[in-house]
Amino acid sequence: MRAKHTRRWLFIVCAFFLMQSLPCWAQDAGHEQIGNYGYIDWINQKVVAKGTGAPPAKYYGKPQARPMAMRAATSDARRNLLEVIKGVHIDSTTTVVKKLTEDDSIITRVKGELRSSTVDDIQYMSDGTVEAMVSMPLTGRLSDILLKAPTRPTSPRSKAMAAGSMENRVRQLENRVKALEAKLAGLNKVSFEQKEMLMLLGQFVATWAVYDATRPRLIAAAQGDDSQAVLMDRLVRQEKRLRDMSSRLTEVAGRVAVLEGTGKAGKAAAPQVKTPYTGLVIDARGLGFRPCLKPEIFGPSDLLYPGAYVDAARAVRGGFVRYYRKIGRAQQSSRAGKLPYTIKATGVYQGQRSLQLGEAEFKTLKSISAIKNSFLQSCNVVIVF
Repeated sequence: MRAKHTRRWLFIVCAFFLMQSLPCWAQDAGHEQIGNYGYIDWINQKVVAKGTGAPPAKYYGKPQARPMAMRAATSDARRNLLEVIKGVHIDSTTTVVKKLTEDDSIITRVKGELRSSTVDDIQYMSDGTVEAMVSMPLTGRLSDILLKAPTRPTSPRSKAMAAGSMENRVRQLENRVKALEAKLAGLNKVSFEQKEMLMLLGQFVATWAVYDATRPRLIAAAQGDDSQAVLMDRLVRQEKRLRDMSSRLTEVAGRVAVLEGTGKAGKAAAPQVKTPYTGLVIDARGLGFRPCLKPEIFGPSDLLYPGAYVDAARAVRGGFVRYYRKIGRAQQSSRAGKLPYTIKATGVYQGQRSLQLGEAEFKTLKSISAIKNSFLQSCNVVIVF
């Protein structure tokens, strides 16, 4: 009996020390392990990898042995770091390794950046080998390379959209353009702001004309030569263009409404609505959400963030979002600011790397996204997972 009790305690002690010896990324929920190469540290926005090196046998015991082993370990770590980067999700459906099949120049540019990765730690082993830990920020130059790789946005609408509904949306947008033109034509006098509005609308109409002349005529897969996959790809690309133009048209309509509400032409436009909030904190805990470089945030039927309004330079420099594990730390972060708008996500969508919001929160944030220099435009968005 005593021997059985002793073996049990021995097993517990061994298990404890085994867990302590595991890599830290295997124990941290904020780290996403990529094979045996390393991990993505989403909280600190960086990729990390470890490498091992040994000197050539003829140099063992000689002064050159340790520096040569260190260089070998660093080179091995940077090769592993490349594999970690390949495993990074750009958005809910696209990984870096998938983009490499479409644009092999990405890998060349990433390899060029690996030379500037930081050597965080060097461990000299008793057998003469060396272990090196290297890391590289996901923001900045690496982010610029990865985010400029074209991706295909998704939305709940485009997943199951038919040709008929697409044509219906086209007609609706055409009617909206005509209605806006009629409103502007009915103004007695045109102020400077209204002239600017007319120019903006003219640019939109020109863009729409090009789209209308070149948009593909979608037909049922059974009636044509194209495969269903090709048709769906066309549909998704067409939906993206529609969504971008719809967003621009909404902005046009909002600016017209402000101008028309000023009373007499020539008066200064009504002051733009402002929000007291300094950032957005989205609570995604318990939903199975997993981070990515460019998480998409949807309302019940449309994409909210990121949109065309986002400051692209800020997104590259600091990321589209910051991730935290604790709600308190997220609300006190510099990214969220002094008065963050905190909401709870209703669920995840497609691959668990994008989020959906409720109708009320979506409407509030949609109006904020149109405000100049709003926290959404400045990428002051934090997700707690």
